[in-house]
Amino acid sequence: LGWDVLLLLTYSPDIASLDYYLFRSLQNFLNGETFISLEDYKNYLQQFLH
Repeated sequence: LGWDVLLLLTYSPDIASLDYYLFRSLQNFLNGETFISLEDYKNYLQQFLH
């Protein structure tokens, strides 16, 4: 898909602590997953958000 993976820092003054936990949970949810299409990714992400 041409995406770059960006590693999250453990602390950033620009994000709230709740955002950190949301993104950490999302990172754990997506860990090791591969997607063939953007639609596959969107569907998988919907599972995380519901």
